[in-house]
Amino acid sequence: MEEAPMAAPDMMVMAEPAMKTAALEVDGLALSYVYPDPVTIASAEAAELALDTLSLSAKPAIHAAPRWDETAFTVATFTNTAGEPLLPGWANVLRDGHLVGRERIELIPAGAETELGFGPVEGIRLKTIFERNAEGDAGLISRSSTREQNISFTVENLTDEPQDVRAFFPLTFSEQEDLRVRVSANPAPDETDIDRKRGVSAWDLTVAPGETAEVGITVRLDWPEGMQLIWGP
Repeated sequence: MEEAPMAAPDMMVMAEPAMKTAALEVDGLALSYVYPDPVTIASAEAAELALDTLSLSAKPAIHAAPRWDETAFTVATFTNTAGEPLLPGWANVLRDGHLVGRERIELIPAGAETELGFGPVEGIRLKTIFERNAEGDAGLISRSSTREQNISFTVENLTDEPQDVRAFFPLTFSEQEDLRVRVSANPAPDETDIDRKRGVSAWDLTVAPGETAEVGITVRLDWPEGMQLIWGP
């Protein structure tokens, strides 16, 4: 009897080995990840092992800081409901399946709420304008007893759909008894002194495609005669 012909090597279908993940073991304050089988590593080679795969629900948002940035950024707020801490270290950040960068995360305890960045939104452009006034350019030394500074920032939507943007901007405040500060904003901020940080304010803006939202801020400073003001908005 003739032997049955052997299948060609390129016709053979080999099942991929299942990825093995580590099991978490907690001993008091110590955490250990234990793999079920030993791993063989050849000389001058490296092995990459998966701890686990977790899926957590997150709430995405677009944050903008026109005072410092030219573009807005996507952030996600989530609660660690995995029942175990997420260890600190470098993480690859992907949005819509595309790598947007690497970010070092701190330890995220079980049950903790955390906010992580997921890269810039290039279609949302930001700008801050410090207008001239009677005293001169922004940041000059003034020897009069009053000063008024007009500031505005814009959020421009270059995408093809409406965007909800939370814009953050610091408002001037005084820490000296002799210096009086009055600030007005149009429109008014939706939240002030965020996270108990004085002056940190936020505007919740909905910007239509091709539109630009603008916020105007006026800062008025008064101080006693004979004193000198050194101020940079």
